[in-house]
Amino acid sequence: MDADLTIDEANRRVEARYIIDMPPVLIETNSHCEYVQMINLAKLGFLAKTRCFYRTDERILLVIPGIGPVESSVIWCQSNMIGGKFLTPVDVESLSRPEQGNCTIALEEI
Repeated sequence: MDADLTIDEANRRVEARYIIDMPPVLIETNSHCEYVQMINLAKLGFLAKTRCFYRTDERILLVIPGIGPVESSVIWCQSNMIGGKFLTPVDVESLSRPEQGNCTIALEEI
């Protein structure tokens, strides 16, 4: 970490993150699948509650309501939480459009 940066500045994400309210999201791997509750979502990644353990750099497939299947890579997983990055950016803002009636998105950046 750059010595001139505070911890908060070093942890700041490049893209805006949004609090998300949606049906559970399906995670699929080669060995199992489970439904998770998404906590927040960004163009490049996500944070979700999980009951399973995932290895760092493990490839997973998220099936996100209103977006569809998205290939991802696990960044970290601990204490029933998983953080990951999308291999291809997603259009998070599309979830707030009326035609995506099964999801709402808070427009406040976190």
